[in-house]
Amino acid sequence: MRAAVLIACGCLAGCSYDFESFTPAEELDSALVEDSSSADSFVSPDTATAADTSATDSVDIDTATTADTAIADTVVVVVDTAVTDTGTTVTCTDAEGKLYGGHCYFPLSALDGNAAKTACEGKGAHLVTITSGGEESFVEGIRSGKDRYIGLRRPASAPSVESSFTWVTGEAVGYKKWGGGEPSGSGECVLLRTSSSWGDQDCKSTRDVICERE
Repeated sequence: MRAAVLIACGCLAGCSYDFESFTPAEELDSALVEDSSSADSFVSPDTATAADTSATDSVDIDTATTADTAIADTVVVVVDTAVTDTGTTVTCTDAEGKLYGGHCYFPLSALDGNAAKTACEGKGAHLVTITSGGEESFVEGIRSGKDRYIGLRRPASAPSVESSFTWVTGEAVGYKKWGGGEPSGSGECVLLRTSSSWGDQDCKSTRDVICERE
Protein backbone atom coordinates (compact mmCIF):
# COMPACT_ATOMS: atom_id res chain seq x y z
CA MET A 1 0.00 0.00 0.00
CA ARG A 2 2.84 2.40 0.80
CA ALA A 3 4.35 1.78 -2.65
CA ALA A 4 1.05 2.47 -4.34
CA VAL A 5 0.64 5.75 -2.49
CA LEU A 6 4.10 6.91 -3.49
CA ILE A 7 3.51 6.04 -7.08
CA ALA A 8 0.21 7.87 -7.00
CA CYS A 9 1.91 10.93 -5.58
CA GLY A 10 4.49 10.79 -8.31
CA CYS A 11 1.86 10.72 -10.99
CA LEU A 12 0.10 13.66 -9.57
CA ALA A 13 3.37 15.54 -9.85
CA GLY A 14 3.23 15.05 -13.61
CA CYS A 15 5.70 12.27 -14.09
CA SER A 16 5.07 9.11 -16.08
CA TYR A 17 5.31 5.62 -14.60
CA ASP A 18 5.34 2.24 -16.25
CA PHE A 19 2.70 0.31 -14.38
CA GLU A 20 3.56 -2.88 -16.22
CA SER A 21 6.98 -3.00 -14.42
CA PHE A 22 5.36 -2.60 -11.04
CA THR A 23 6.04 -5.44 -8.59
CA PRO A 24 3.10 -6.21 -6.36
CA ALA A 25 3.58 -6.06 -2.63
CA GLU A 26 2.89 -9.78 -2.34
CA GLU A 27 5.87 -10.53 -4.59
CA LEU A 28 8.07 -8.16 -2.59
CA ASP A 29 7.10 -9.92 0.61
CA SER A 30 7.87 -13.29 -1.01
CA ALA A 31 11.33 -12.07 -2.04
CA LEU A 32 11.98 -10.86 1.46
CA VAL A 33 10.98 -14.24 2.81
CA GLU A 34 13.36 -16.01 0.39
CA ASP A 35 16.19 -13.66 1.35
CA SER A 36 15.47 -14.32 4.99
CA SER A 37 15.56 -18.06 4.34
CA SER A 38 18.94 -17.71 2.63
CA ALA A 39 20.25 -15.66 5.48
CA ASP A 40 19.18 -18.34 7.94
CA SER A 41 21.43 -20.83 6.17
CA PHE A 42 24.45 -19.11 7.73
CA VAL A 43 25.67 -20.24 11.12
CA SER A 44 24.70 -17.66 13.66
CA PRO A 45 27.16 -16.69 16.38
CA ASP A 46 24.87 -18.23 18.97
CA THR A 47 24.62 -21.46 16.98
CA ALA A 48 28.41 -21.61 16.50
CA THR A 49 28.97 -21.09 20.18
CA ALA A 50 26.58 -23.88 20.99
CA ALA A 51 28.34 -26.19 18.53
CA ASP A 52 31.74 -25.35 19.97
CA THR A 53 30.40 -25.99 23.42
CA SER A 54 29.02 -29.32 22.26
CA ALA A 55 32.40 -30.28 20.82
CA THR A 56 34.09 -29.34 24.04
CA ASP A 57 31.59 -31.30 26.08
CA SER A 58 32.51 -34.45 24.16
CA VAL A 59 35.56 -34.73 26.45
CA ASP A 60 34.26 -35.44 29.89
CA ILE A 61 36.78 -33.96 32.32
CA ASP A 62 35.32 -35.89 35.24
CA THR A 63 35.50 -39.13 33.26
CA ALA A 64 39.12 -38.44 32.26
CA THR A 65 40.01 -37.75 35.84
CA THR A 66 38.30 -40.95 36.95
CA ALA A 67 40.12 -42.94 34.27
CA ASP A 68 43.45 -41.48 35.33
CA THR A 69 42.67 -42.42 38.91
CA ALA A 70 41.78 -45.96 37.86
CA ILE A 71 45.08 -46.30 36.00
CA ALA A 72 46.97 -44.96 38.98
CA ASP A 73 45.25 -47.50 41.21
CA THR A 74 46.53 -50.36 39.07
CA VAL A 75 50.15 -49.54 39.94
CA VAL A 76 51.56 -52.30 42.09
CA VAL A 77 53.31 -51.01 45.16
CA VAL A 78 56.38 -53.12 45.77
CA VAL A 79 56.97 -53.68 49.43
CA ASP A 80 60.32 -54.75 50.62
CA THR A 81 59.63 -58.14 52.14
CA ALA A 82 63.27 -58.96 52.86
CA VAL A 83 63.72 -60.22 56.39
CA THR A 84 65.96 -57.94 58.40
CA ASP A 85 68.67 -59.72 60.32
CA THR A 86 67.97 -58.80 63.90
CA GLY A 87 70.85 -60.92 65.12
CA THR A 88 70.73 -64.28 66.82
CA THR A 89 72.32 -65.50 70.01
CA VAL A 90 74.87 -68.25 69.47
CA THR A 91 74.54 -71.12 71.91
CA CYS A 92 77.57 -71.09 74.19
CA THR A 93 76.89 -73.39 77.14
CA ASP A 94 79.99 -75.53 76.53
CA ALA A 95 82.49 -75.95 79.35
CA GLU A 96 84.86 -72.95 79.39
CA GLY A 97 82.92 -71.46 76.48
CA LYS A 98 83.37 -67.73 75.84
CA LEU A 99 81.65 -65.31 73.48
CA TYR A 100 83.54 -62.98 71.20
CA GLY A 101 82.17 -61.08 68.22
CA GLY A 102 78.94 -63.08 68.33
CA HIS A 103 80.82 -66.40 68.12
CA CYS A 104 81.32 -69.03 70.82
CA TYR A 105 84.82 -70.37 71.52
CA PHE A 106 85.41 -73.41 73.70
CA PRO A 107 88.25 -75.89 74.33
CA LEU A 108 88.34 -79.67 74.19
CA SER A 109 90.82 -81.93 75.90
CA ALA A 110 93.71 -83.62 74.05
CA LEU A 111 92.93 -85.21 70.69
CA ASP A 112 94.92 -85.82 67.53
CA GLY A 113 94.47 -83.37 64.66
CA ASN A 114 91.90 -85.33 62.66
CA ALA A 115 89.88 -86.31 65.73
CA ALA A 116 89.92 -82.65 66.84
CA LYS A 117 88.32 -81.57 63.56
CA THR A 118 85.61 -84.23 63.85
CA ALA A 119 84.91 -83.43 67.52
CA CYS A 120 84.32 -79.72 66.84
CA GLU A 121 82.01 -80.50 63.92
CA GLY A 122 80.08 -82.90 66.15
CA LYS A 123 79.26 -79.97 68.41
CA GLY A 124 77.99 -77.77 65.60
CA ALA A 125 81.28 -75.88 65.41
CA HIS A 126 84.64 -76.04 63.63
CA LEU A 127 88.30 -75.79 64.56
CA VAL A 128 88.92 -72.13 65.35
CA THR A 129 89.82 -69.77 62.52
CA ILE A 130 91.73 -66.61 63.39
CA THR A 131 91.34 -63.68 61.02
CA SER A 132 92.38 -60.64 63.06
CA GLY A 133 94.73 -59.53 65.81
CA GLY A 134 91.78 -59.01 68.17
CA GLU A 135 90.53 -62.52 67.65
CA GLU A 136 94.06 -63.89 68.07
CA SER A 137 94.45 -62.14 71.44
CA PHE A 138 91.10 -63.47 72.60
CA VAL A 139 91.86 -67.07 71.56
CA GLU A 140 95.28 -66.98 73.16
CA GLY A 141 93.53 -66.64 76.53
CA ILE A 142 91.82 -70.02 76.18
CA ARG A 143 93.98 -72.71 77.87
CA SER A 144 96.96 -70.49 77.42
CA GLY A 145 99.34 -72.90 79.20
CA LYS A 146 99.04 -75.56 76.46
CA ASP A 147 99.61 -76.10 72.76
CA ARG A 148 96.17 -76.16 71.01
CA TYR A 149 95.01 -77.25 67.59
CA ILE A 150 93.52 -74.51 65.40
CA GLY A 151 91.80 -74.85 62.05
CA LEU A 152 94.76 -74.21 59.75
CA ARG A 153 96.19 -77.13 57.76
CA ARG A 154 97.67 -78.22 54.45
CA PRO A 155 97.29 -81.32 52.25
CA ALA A 156 99.89 -84.02 53.01
CA SER A 157 101.23 -83.80 49.46
CA ALA A 158 101.64 -80.00 49.50
CA PRO A 159 105.01 -78.35 50.25
CA SER A 160 105.52 -76.98 53.74
CA VAL A 161 105.17 -73.29 52.89
CA GLU A 162 102.71 -70.68 54.14
CA SER A 163 100.72 -70.65 50.91
CA SER A 164 99.91 -74.36 51.26
CA PHE A 165 97.94 -73.84 54.48
CA THR A 166 94.21 -73.01 54.39
CA TRP A 167 91.47 -72.57 56.97
CA VAL A 168 89.09 -75.52 57.34
CA THR A 169 86.14 -73.18 56.63
CA GLY A 170 87.58 -71.95 53.34
CA GLU A 171 88.12 -68.43 54.70
CA ALA A 172 90.98 -66.47 53.21
CA VAL A 173 94.24 -66.57 55.13
CA GLY A 174 94.84 -62.89 55.71
CA TYR A 175 96.00 -62.59 59.30
CA LYS A 176 99.07 -64.72 60.20
CA LYS A 177 101.16 -65.27 63.33
CA TRP A 178 103.76 -67.83 62.45
CA GLY A 179 106.61 -68.33 64.88
CA GLY A 180 110.23 -67.98 63.79
CA GLY A 181 111.19 -70.64 61.24
CA GLU A 182 107.58 -71.75 60.82
CA PRO A 183 106.14 -73.57 59.12
CA SER A 184 109.04 -75.96 59.64
CA GLY A 185 107.74 -79.00 57.76
CA SER A 186 106.85 -80.86 60.94
CA GLY A 187 103.35 -81.79 59.75
CA GLU A 188 100.10 -80.82 58.08
CA CYS A 189 98.25 -79.47 61.12
CA VAL A 190 98.87 -76.16 62.96
CA LEU A 191 99.07 -75.47 66.66
CA LEU A 192 98.68 -72.26 68.64
CA ARG A 193 101.76 -72.62 70.82
CA THR A 194 102.11 -71.64 74.45
CA SER A 195 104.41 -68.91 73.10
CA SER A 196 101.30 -67.42 71.39
CA SER A 197 102.65 -68.07 67.89
CA TRP A 198 101.75 -70.63 65.23
CA GLY A 199 103.72 -73.72 64.26
CA ASP A 200 103.00 -76.77 62.09
CA GLN A 201 102.73 -80.18 63.72
CA ASP A 202 102.18 -83.81 62.77
CA CYS A 203 98.41 -84.37 62.93
CA LYS A 204 98.93 -87.65 64.79
CA SER A 205 100.12 -85.79 67.87
CA THR A 206 97.52 -85.28 70.61
CA ARG A 207 96.96 -81.71 71.82
CA ASP A 208 94.19 -79.65 73.32
CA VAL A 209 91.69 -78.18 70.86
CA ILE A 210 89.88 -74.87 70.38
CA CYS A 211 86.52 -74.95 68.62
CA GLU A 212 84.46 -72.03 67.26
CA ARG A 213 80.69 -71.93 66.82
CA GLU A 214 79.17 -69.17 64.63
